[in-house]
Amino acid sequence: MLKNRLSNLLTPIVDSESGLGVVIIFVIMTALALLLAILVDRIAIAVVNRIVKKIVFKTPTKKDEMLYERKVFHWIAHYIPIIILYLFSFSYEDLGKIIRHILVFIGISITVIALYKLLDAINDIYNLKPYAKDMPIKGLLQVIKIIVLVFALVIGLVNFSNSGSALALLSSIGGMSAVLILVFRDSILGLVAGIQLSTNNLLSIGDWIEMPQFRANGEVIDVSLTKVSVANWDKTITHIPAYKFIEESFINWEGMSKSGARRISRQIVLDGGCVGFLEADQIENLKKVRLLRTYLEEKEKEVLEHNTNVQDTHPLNQRGLTNIGTLRIYIREYLKMHPSISKDFIVMVRQLESTGQGIPLQIYCFCNDIRWNSYEEIQANIFEHIFSVLPYFGLSLFQVPSGQDFAKIHK
Repeated sequence: MLKNRLSNLLTPIVDSESGLGVVIIFVIMTALALLLAILVDRIAIAVVNRIVKKIVFKTPTKKDEMLYERKVFHWIAHYIPIIILYLFSFSYEDLGKIIRHILVFIGISITVIALYKLLDAINDIYNLKPYAKDMPIKGLLQVIKIIVLVFALVIGLVNFSNSGSALALLSSIGGMSAVLILVFRDSILGLVAGIQLSTNNLLSIGDWIEMPQFRANGEVIDVSLTKVSVANWDKTITHIPAYKFIEESFINWEGMSKSGARRISRQIVLDGGCVGFLEADQIENLKKVRLLRTYLEEKEKEVLEHNTNVQDTHPLNQRGLTNIGTLRIYIREYLKMHPSISKDFIVMVRQLESTGQGIPLQIYCFCNDIRWNSYEEIQANIFEHIFSVLPYFGLSLFQVPSGQDFAKIHK
């Protein structure tokens, strides 16, 4: 009926200016189709959303609620006006073919968006699992999105092409492989990197990582196909290409977090001019220290036995206790008795190679409190104590002379 009325109204125009008449008919029919589509679409969305909302919020599971929040059903409802208009288009011949091509393209676009929303909902549902932190699937879903988009583009081109052969069109994509690789370079590299990171369990959301070359030092908050986002401790966010974690080195502190202990590895540099043997009065004074009493008594017997057998009073032919060696034992015993130092890991105080800057003593142990503030506080307390006990051993830290030191020399 509508077609006949429009034809009667536009007959003079079609007869006189056939080309212009076709254009006017096409414009009017397209406008009416769009108005009808918008009206049907609004009604369909309102009805579907109301029905679906009542259903999903009554079920005990939250999976359908996530589908609703991602508007999966909202986009599926768009198919209703598309189907109605598609069937309506068969009432026309040439114009109907054009309308059907347009509707197919719109339907493909709606399908892509609906699948994207569905994949996002799947990711939300998966993140509720306890193992989602260690094995994220966001990168895999992004790969699926790319595949869906490529196939949608192919089908869309077939829809508007005259060949009608999807196979022929797919074969032509081979010639575009170089362009596709260039465009999706980061995605392809990110996919390979994501597989390696997940397979080898190198990186997970929530890990504390450090990557100085990108000024990243903080917690991983997102792992996607193309990038890894790190929330730094200074409240900034660093986005790093995913493949960089395969190409370059980074520190993952998650092992430290799981072990429940954090390493302390720091050295003090002693002034070599203060190193020497302990005198008898110094030894007696240090015997009053509980951490050294047993050690000094045993060593004193050992040294006395050796010196008696040598029967030579020259200092170089006799053994003695050095202040640096005794300090090393004291620090070791002090760390072993410290309540904040883990007894399950190695505790070591070793002497490193001496340099022009002095004699380094390295303190190597593990703090049983991995919290940053507590760790720094414990470490500071330990070294403040070590600095304070040096005079009791006749030792001092090496320090580069300052202007005041040179002024004393000139005086």
